[in-house]
Amino acid sequence: MVIEARKLVDLEKGRLDRNIFYSEEIYQQELEKIFTRAWLFIGHDSLVPNPNDFFNTYMGEDPVILTRDAKGQLHAMLNMCRHRGNRVVRADDGNAKNFMCTYHGWTYSSDGGKLVSVPGLQEAYYGELDVDVLGLVPVAHLDPYAGLVFATWDSEAPTLEAYLGNMRYYMDCIFNRRDGGTE
Repeated sequence: MVIEARKLVDLEKGRLDRNIFYSEEIYQQELEKIFTRAWLFIGHDSLVPNPNDFFNTYMGEDPVILTRDAKGQLHAMLNMCRHRGNRVVRADDGNAKNFMCTYHGWTYSSDGGKLVSVPGLQEAYYGELDVDVLGLVPVAHLDPYAGLVFATWDSEAPTLEAYLGNMRYYMDCIFNRRDGGTE
């Protein structure tokens, strides 16, 4: 059942129904309709200053790894092994070339989450496991702006610039006042 916003918000009287603060149904709708579709702030680029640095964060309730590869590019991917759904990175932050799931040892690269090793690939899977499609799930779009890193799961989302709209002017006033942005 979908709860309609007009029943929760009385614009004439300026009142909100208390259900918006604790309703599990509304919360699930927010996760689906907002957190999976909006551009979300996931960290600052100074959290991953060096090659192979990583930082764990969230997009809604989804655990996400923010990394920087050897070429300086940022990547963000779901922190969940494609084999059994176990988290592959348990530390809050650090530096690692690869992330290994502790459940069965599937290993992923920090430069985009490519699956680089599967124990028993030949013996257990007879070499028929398509490792090219079993990397960590990447975010649909990732865009740094003034040192802030934003991401979205929505492949059809507008660009970050379009999403920010006129708010970008105010963000420039705050975050781009100095050369090199804000840390």
